Amino acid sequence: MSIRSQLRSLERPSAVFLSWLAMPQAAVVSPAAAEEFGEAFNVNPVGTGPFKFVSYTPDTEVVLEANADYFRGAPQLDTIIYRIIPDAATRRLEIENGTVDIVQQNGQLFSLPVEDIAALNENPDVNVIELDSQIIRNIDFNNNNPDSVLNDVTLRRAIGYAIDYDGLINDLLGGTASRVYGPLTTSSWGYNPAVEDLAFTYDPDRSRELLAEAGVEPGELNLTLYSFQGSLWGSIGTFVQANLADVGINAELMQMEFPPYRDLHTAGEHDIALDGRQPWYNDPDAHITIGYLSELAGTAMNFRMSADAELDQMILDAQTAPDQASRKALYDEIQIKLMEKVPGIYLFSPKIIIYARANVDGLAVNSAPPLTEYWGVSKSAE
Repeated sequence: MSIRSQLRSLERPSAVFLSWLAMPQAAVVSPAAAEEFGEAFNVNPVGTGPFKFVSYTPDTEVVLEANADYFRGAPQLDTIIYRIIPDAATRRLEIENGTVDIVQQNGQLFSLPVEDIAALNENPDVNVIELDSQIIRNIDFNNNNPDSVLNDVTLRRAIGYAIDYDGLINDLLGGTASRVYGPLTTSSWGYNPAVEDLAFTYDPDRSRELLAEAGVEPGELNLTLYSFQGSLWGSIGTFVQANLADVGINAELMQMEFPPYRDLHTAGEHDIALDGRQPWYNDPDAHITIGYLSELAGTAMNFRMSADAELDQMILDAQTAPDQASRKALYDEIQIKLMEKVPGIYLFSPKIIIYARANVDGLAVNSAPPLTEYWGVSKSAE
C-alpha cells in the first residue's frame, strides 16, 4: 500500500491541526522499530531528531549521540547525557562545580529552591534563564455535580476572594511564578487583558460577606482539598488551606499519587482540587478545549463543565475559524464567559528556570510545552 493511499481528510476545518502535529506526541517514529520493540519502544526510541538514542539506565541517565543525517544538519554537540538528580542541593553543587552543564528545574512536583536562584545569579560561571511559561496552576471545582455544595457560584466566589495571590507568588514561591488572572496565561496570543478587571483579589472580608450571603456560618463548610503528591503541591495546598481557614472554611488536604488522583478527578469524586494544565502545543485551544468543552467533562482532568450549548459552540468555532483575528475575538468572549461562571480559581504560572554554565551557548526554549532544544547548542572550553 502506498503512503498516499493511507492519507485521510479531516472531518471539518481545523485551525489548530498544524499545532497538534507539532506536539512531541505527534513526532515521527520508525514503524519498523515500533514493530520490533512493541511495548518496549518507549525505552528504545527511534525517531527523526538531531540526536539518536544510545542507552537508558532507569532512574540514572539517558545517553544520546549526534544524528549526522538530521535534515537541518548535524548538531554541534557530539553527545548529550541526561542525568537524573532528584536532590536540589546536589543539582546546585554539580552546576556550580561544572560537572553538569545545564539544570532545568522541575516545577511539577518539587519545590523550586528560591535561594539557588539568588546565589547562582551572583555566580559568573552560571547563567540563570527565566522565561514565562503557559502552564497554569489552579483550584478546580467539580462543575458537573449539581449536588456539590460548591455548585453555588457565591461560595466559589467566596473562595476566590480568600486566596492571598501575592503572598503565594512572592513569598511562598519567591517570585518564580507569575499571576494567572483567567483561563489563559498573559503569554498566550489569545489572552484577553479584560479578564484582569474580573479576576479575584485577596479580600478576606469580602469572602466572609459572600459566605454569609450564601447562608454559611464560620466553621460550617468542610471540604477535602485534593492534590498531587510532592513538596511543591504540599506547600501550595497548606497555603491555600490556611487562607480558607482564615475566612472560616475547613479544608482537609489530601495528597494522592497521580494514577488514583487522575481516576478520582475524571470520575468526579471531588468538590475541589488543586490541579494544573501544561499545554503541549502553542495555541489557546490547548487550555480552552481540553479544560472547558463540556463533552470532555468525564474524559480528562479538567473543570468538568456542565452542558452549555452556547459556550461549547464558541469553543468549537474557535477551533475552526479561518484566521487568527477571528479566533482571537472568539477567545476573548470565551474568557469573559468563563470568568462569570467561576469554574475554578486561577493561581499562578510557574516560570521556566534553567541554569546553564557560561560556556554553553545556543539554548532554544519553547514555553508551550517547556522543552529545551539542543540542536543549535555549542559548548566552549572554560
